[in-house]
Amino acid sequence: MKLLALIHGLCEAGIGACVADMLYTVSQFPKEDTKLRAEGSIMAGGGPVATGLVAVSKLGGRSAY
Repeated sequence: MKLLALIHGLCEAGIGACVADMLYTVSQFPKEDTKLRAEGSIMAGGGPVATGLVAVSKLGGRSAY
């Protein structure tokens, strides 16, 4: 609760690279030097600054990118 009280009311601004992560699902971990067809994929935003600002926001702080 102390951490939330410290974050509440502050505005965190972040400057960094926008990153698009592609996450793939496969039936098994591929063996070395082989190829494996993905069963599905999800595109998600990421990067150190963006991820940190999302964490601040989820903890109740205000953040901007």
